Amino acid sequence: MQEIRIRIGEILLRKRLTKTELARRVGAAKPLVNQICNGNVRPSRRRATQIAEELGRDPGELFQEWEMFDEVVT
Repeated sequence: MQEIRIRIGEILLRKRLTKTELARRVGAAKPLVNQICNGNVRPSRRRATQIAEELGRDPGELFQEWEMFDEVVT
């Protein structure tokens, strides 16, 4: 998931945030956030939403490779 790593890395850089600070803000362990940001671990919907909101992005856009938010709700 190279794209996720690059996308999140660019956002963190622009916002001058570290993964440690992101982890603190979303209430998650740093190793978990690091793995998510590197594209090694697929986050839960809740965690993906928290991370996306903290980064000011849409979860579907941020984690599009995993198609987590593409379900049609009827």
